[in-house]
Amino acid sequence: MPTDSQYRDSDKKRACLLRLPSELRAQILELACCGSSASSSPTDSDTAFKLCLVSKAIRAQVQKILYEVISITTPSALMELFATLQSRPDLGGAVKALHIGPASHLHPRWWPMQSLGDLTAKKFKKEGAWITHSIRDEGLLPHGCSLERKWRLGASDDDLKCFDDAVYDALIVAQVTLKVNLMQCRSELDGSCSLSSAVWLMRVLELQAVLDLYLTEMRRLEDRQGRAIEPCRRIQEDANDVPSCSTCVAYPALRLELPHGPLISEQDDELVHSRICSVPAHIITYAQIRRIC
Repeated sequence: MPTDSQYRDSDKKRACLLRLPSELRAQILELACCGSSASSSPTDSDTAFKLCLVSKAIRAQVQKILYEVISITTPSALMELFATLQSRPDLGGAVKALHIGPASHLHPRWWPMQSLGDLTAKKFKKEGAWITHSIRDEGLLPHGCSLERKWRLGASDDDLKCFDDAVYDALIVAQVTLKVNLMQCRSELDGSCSLSSAVWLMRVLELQAVLDLYLTEMRRLEDRQGRAIEPCRRIQEDANDVPSCSTCVAYPALRLELPHGPLISEQDDELVHSRICSVPAHIITYAQIRRIC
């Protein structure tokens, strides 16, 4: 068994960093947490998080290093920073550089929906709303889908491409599941909206994240086949054998999995399942959505 002196030597080795002057210790920790030259962040967050587990004293210094340079590119990150600074206002004093805005690959004025600021409620209902994706790499988009592609909500067009038809079905499922109506719920335009402006905007961004994930899955299926998927439609028939709508069956339907089970009514659930029909469903989880927005 180790002797008492060996125990003391071991303790000294473990505590040697803490015995250093605070200024020198801070410099060592900054070097340890320094990000690689290829990284866009000046801090290696993985190393910093591991150092935070060593001791309370080291964690107190490393936390300040983590907060020196902050880049907020999503609303959820901004909300988390706000909550953190409310409980730990001292960390706000460590911030040396703060960037708030969209990711660097997006235009600073990018927004998933057509600007509604100058539209009256009457004009909004007439012109409708448009939604777009945030993907800036054509290699991640279905063939024939451009970087500037927009989809008009509520559109009905028999000449739509097959992937457009699938996207419109996916947008309907996403709106129902996330409980956001992009055509009605805008506090400035429709006083009947039950959502606050902040919640409505957050759900719009969540829906746009769903669109990104769905388009990426569509391209993956195309790449697996080695070509663009050929248009393929199946006519749905109602109880009276009257064709009611045409649905693309070349791409999977969309199904969202929320963390606490479905937040939709039985009536909404019927609508979601009618959109899925017998087409194999592509499942997107809420965790995937939150990683984007």
